Amino acid sequence: QDMGYVYYDWNVTSGDSALRINEGIILNNVIDGVSANKNRSVILFHDTKITTINTIDNFINYAIENGYEFKALNEYSIICHHPIKK
Repeated sequence: QDMGYVYYDWNVTSGDSALRINEGIILNNVIDGVSANKNRSVILFHDTKITTINTIDNFINYAIENGYEFKALNEYSIICHHPIKK
């Protein structure tokens, strides 16, 4: 940060990296997360599992139907960092 770089992280996890996970759980995790973050969410998805890939379309449809917007990160974006569990 001292060198002018901005570190963007996530504040909503899909939980898709768990060993035993399904599309319904991933979708619910993301819906709960964006609801809790008052429409200012950066979502962590991994692209290595078919369950994640299959869930993204469902989440996009849910989000559009419920008035959410998708935006690219830019200089006005929230700078969030994922929580650390102790």
